[in-house]
Amino acid sequence: MVLYSDFVLHELSIEYSTSEIGKIFEIVSRHGLLVKVGVSSIQRKEATSLGRVRKVSFGDALHAVLARDNSAVMVTRDRHFLELMDIVEVRKPEELL
Repeated sequence: MVLYSDFVLHELSIEYSTSEIGKIFEIVSRHGLLVKVGVSSIQRKEATSLGRVRKVSFGDALHAVLARDNSAVMVTRDRHFLELMDIVEVRKPEELL
């Protein structure tokens, strides 16, 4: 399963058009593996606090909180997530192959 939120869509829309985002998600969506998760106000508050304390962006902190709360693994090469490994399990894409 690939989890995403409105915040992921927001981040992607900075660099990609709606059509391009649809193509990015098409493969997993076609196989029923794309799941949209909601973001609560509590999760936003926690991410704001976590970002300040750990000196990571709000977005990175929110992704970590959402992954943790949905029992998901954070798949990334972003080194900022090394600061959040006690919050969420972090793996590189090649580690999952």
